Amino acid sequence: MDAPPALAPYDPPREPLRILHDDHEIVVLDKPAGLLSVPGKGEHLADCLLARVRGEMAEREGVVDLPIRVDWPNRPRQIVAPDGRPAVTRWKRLRAGQGETRVRLFPETGRSHQLRVHMLAIGHPILGDPFYAEGAAREFPRLMLHSESLSIRHPDGGKTLRFASPAPF
Repeated sequence: MDAPPALAPYDPPREPLRILHDDHEIVVLDKPAGLLSVPGKGEHLADCLLARVRGEMAEREGVVDLPIRVDWPNRPRQIVAPDGRPAVTRWKRLRAGQGETRVRLFPETGRSHQLRVHMLAIGHPILGDPFYAEGAAREFPRLMLHSESLSIRHPDGGKTLRFASPAPF
């Protein structure tokens, strides 16, 4: 009896996902052959349709109001959890194209990893995020998160100071 053929290593296709439909309730994707729908067992099988949550956001703006706490076994990762501390992030879509969306984020609270966790929770992890992005979304050369502006009250006198730094990407 012949031995079963050896399985080829998992090498999922790299082309962008084709969105067939996208609205406020559902997203329908044309999954290419060779891409797992959900992650397999082991890190080498993590790239799958479910993990490719980057893309073009349909909504123009929104609010993420989800509590966050530390994921104790996986510190410093944070997770959305009912017993977490309140966390609110407002967001506005600036532009979208080529399978990506540039978003302006307005944190109303200041939890650890709040922007990263909230974007992941709504299905759009920040590109290049080594903690929360998976597959192609993780493969960017850096975390694509940048604070373009900051306003603070100076501790000596309370004068409001504003700083600006355009995104380098």
